[in-house]
Amino acid sequence: MAQQLAPDDTLYLNCDLPSIGEMVRDPQLFFRHCNKPIVVLDEVHQLRDPSRLLKVGADEFPQIKILATGSSTLGASNKFSDSLTGRKRTVHLTPVLERELADFGTTLPQRIFQGGLPPALMSRDKKASFYQ
Repeated sequence: MAQQLAPDDTLYLNCDLPSIGEMVRDPQLFFRHCNKPIVVLDEVHQLRDPSRLLKVGADEFPQIKILATGSSTLGASNKFSDSLTGRKRTVHLTPVLERELADFGTTLPQRIFQGGLPPALMSRDKKASFYQ
């Protein structure tokens, strides 16, 4: 999903790949040579020290926007030695199939960049027809 949203000015990195771990081993060097204004770190929890990479990126290279995706499972969360307080915004996506987005009155980019539940689920009036 993150890869599909990545515009041309984005560097997309699949952190499941061992070569990416080597590429970002020195965060300062990596970000200094990054020629894109947006970096997507997909499955960032797979890296050896993801919080260090994100902390250096946020503190030393604020002109680069970073989208880091990953699991919120306990095992993945334990890899973060720093809470990244003040450096992150967390977006939890509820399960909605891509083919259902139009029915929910939203698009995939809106869900990623604005977050939140689809309007139909946030409405005070529950329409039985919607839930069919």
